[in-house]
Amino acid sequence: MQLRFGVNDEEAFCAARDQLLDRFEATGAGDDDPLFGAQLALDWKWGYGDGDLGRWVLADLDDFLLAWCPRKVLIPAEDSAALPAGLASFLTFLHDEGLLSSASAPLPRLVAHLAAMGPRVAAAMSDRSHFGMTKSIFAGMAERGELPDGPDPDAFGEVMERFNALPWEAREQLLGLVSSSYTPWEELAEDIDLPPVPDIPDAEVAALAQAAPIIDRVRRIREFIGPGRKLTAKGNLNVADAKALAAILDDPSLALAVERGFSIRSADELPQMQFLLRWARAAGAIRVAKGKMLTTSSWAKLGPTAAVTRATSALLDKGPLAIRTADNQWAPRALIQVIDEGVPYLLAILWALPEGMDFEDLFGAVQEACELQLSFNPYLSAESRARRIRSEVEVLFALLALAGVAVREGEAHVTDEVGIVSSDSGVVSLTTLGRAVLGPYLADQGFEIPVPGELADQPLSTLFEHIGEWHPDRTRAEFDRWAERHSADDAIEEMTALLGRYTDPQWPVAALDLAGRLGPPAAERAVRRFLDTPAGGHAAGWLAEHGHTDVAVDPQAMLRAGVELMAMFAGGDDDDELLDLISALDDLDVFIEEVAAMPTPEAATLLEGISRVHPDQAIARSARKAAFRHRSRRPGRDR
Repeated sequence: MQLRFGVNDEEAFCAARDQLLDRFEATGAGDDDPLFGAQLALDWKWGYGDGDLGRWVLADLDDFLLAWCPRKVLIPAEDSAALPAGLASFLTFLHDEGLLSSASAPLPRLVAHLAAMGPRVAAAMSDRSHFGMTKSIFAGMAERGELPDGPDPDAFGEVMERFNALPWEAREQLLGLVSSSYTPWEELAEDIDLPPVPDIPDAEVAALAQAAPIIDRVRRIREFIGPGRKLTAKGNLNVADAKALAAILDDPSLALAVERGFSIRSADELPQMQFLLRWARAAGAIRVAKGKMLTTSSWAKLGPTAAVTRATSALLDKGPLAIRTADNQWAPRALIQVIDEGVPYLLAILWALPEGMDFEDLFGAVQEACELQLSFNPYLSAESRARRIRSEVEVLFALLALAGVAVREGEAHVTDEVGIVSSDSGVVSLTTLGRAVLGPYLADQGFEIPVPGELADQPLSTLFEHIGEWHPDRTRAEFDRWAERHSADDAIEEMTALLGRYTDPQWPVAALDLAGRLGPPAAERAVRRFLDTPAGGHAAGWLAEHGHTDVAVDPQAMLRAGVELMAMFAGGDDDDELLDLISALDDLDVFIEEVAAMPTPEAATLLEGISRVHPDQAIARSARKAAFRHRSRRPGRDR
């Protein structure tokens, strides 16, 4: 009889397992308890052990009874004490049938070991720190009296729904997690540095707000409602009005019904229209009174910026996904709640990234946060879970785009093997309008949106001390406020003095950037002053880029500038960018020797970076030796 099975031999394993259990039961030793334990043991041996059902050693017994069962098996602790005796009966059966492998421990040792395990197994089975996630959930929900009847998949799904509906703190406690003041969303956005609200002219913001898609949708709704529309007893528009408004709002459900020959019998069959009505009502653009839907006079008094701000606040306060699916009884409520709770943190991350974030990276972060906070039906595959989460995340950013505050660009539409169409990749970012109106919302959510001007009366050196710590946009905004109270000559003098003694390689880059904000001709005048500082190579590069070819090139200054710029990549985590930079050099061996002779600490950082990323082992070894020589020559080195 075959007793050894690989991971892909599930069908053969199941057949052999069932045959063994039938023969065991026929001996009379296999009553209910030993039979249950024997099946568990065989499932463990194939799924988690070595797949050999006839080979049993003492370590197998410990792994199965003291590790796997406490993690996976949900039975009363007092009943679990019988598991070792039942397994001993089964191993005796294998021995008597000539099925216990010669590679096994002797049967007397196996039985004796099991005879002493009862109390240890009972203790391990009742120790919640040993429970796996699913067992923790079911044990905790049983204690709360929240278990439905029946072991079928629907019952498992019901338990998961009830668990996911609990507050995060209650879920955390049931799972035996260490209590933390941070949720996964808070940890995701921890320590991000937000730039200030950008200085955008009011007229530009108003024009962008007027063009926001939601403003057009609300306008259409208000024009359709006019002096008022009667509602049904359920509070909906009647079917004729609902269909007319759905056509005006381009609700795809209406076109689908026409295409398939369906009859629209209720406004609830037009979900996009119903959602937009809920949103308009939450924003205060329409209201319901005395059985009629009416427009409000207050909305008509709002300017475009105020209207978008109110509409966006209403969407975020209600929860974008929750308000969209309020009338969908099949919507995954727990998942929607968790993602809606994460919206402020996702917006804060996008606020910190003016260039946007790759959608796949953002989705990965959302997926991880959802997996940490939710327990899905155990019958749901990882791919199905990911697909559910992705679907909601895609809808979320479509709603933010409808509000005009976010945009997703460059995505591709993908059809999977079952015909489901989704979007792939792309970059998600806040729009200019989003940056103009979301600041107060994020501040209300506890995020610090800096207000430029706090250092306006301080020496410019105080601002430079925050370079690398502050978001570049915050540094620029603070410099602009400083420059409003000081002359361009003051800025030039102070920056030139700072570059005369800098040790942070980010300072020359920042100084050139800030000098450019002084405007011509002050910017050129500033950079020409920088030529006489250790940042002269950076200054010469800036002038050449801006068409000034009258500057004599100092090879050593240019080398230092190049080393400082490349060292920033070497000291970070962008190895691909560093490799691209060094691969573009004509003679890397000569470059390594030149860098090794430089007296700045960035030289060693760059050499160590070259040794780490370069695929040619000879070059990597040469850079490593050069870095060692450089550190050996530096004064004040550790001995």
